[in-house]
Amino acid sequence: MGQQQQNNPKPNARKRTGPVRRALRLLALAIVVLFGVSVIGHTIIIREVAERTLARQVGCSVSIRTARIGPGGSIVLRDVRLRAPGVPGAGGVFLESASATAEIDWTTLLAGGQGVRRIRLVDPVVRLSQDAQTGQLNLLRVGGAGGGTSGGAGRTVTPLPEVEFVSGRVEFGEHSAGVYSALASIPVEGQVRVPSIAIPE
Repeated sequence: MGQQQQNNPKPNARKRTGPVRRALRLLALAIVVLFGVSVIGHTIIIREVAERTLARQVGCSVSIRTARIGPGGSIVLRDVRLRAPGVPGAGGVFLESASATAEIDWTTLLAGGQGVRRIRLVDPVVRLSQDAQTGQLNLLRVGGAGGGTSGGAGRTVTPLPEVEFVSGRVEFGEHSAGVYSALASIPVEGQVRVPSIAIPE
């Protein structure tokens, strides 16, 4: 086609190739649209799978705004919120993070094992809130049916992999009837290893 343009084709030739050009442009546009729909669809699927997996592993409700596959097969999540069952308001959100990147061992994960090797949290808040009426911590409601494994001393929350905190903080507060009051907070930075936690019945 470029060679025809250099040879100054006749007007009739241009008219004949005009519909071809339009068809090619429409085809290219269709490919772009279909690719965009495919990417959005895969993003939604990844988010839903991540929410279900976290909810099952930790034993809580999970909310994620977006999720995608990142470099090296990692999973990148945005606006992550983990809520303790039965605790309304901000006092029930025991972990929230602007972003979370999980390094995945896909072979282990697809085989049904603990495939998450490492998690990096950016601007996370770990919230430890006590019920002003009962004195119970919000975390004591985490790891119920379907979350973690049972042990003789009570419920055992599934251990987390190595976690890196970037500009994080631990916040202490109390809640009552859905109203939360922050009392104190301490900054957290760097890598931690969270072991299994036995929670009494």
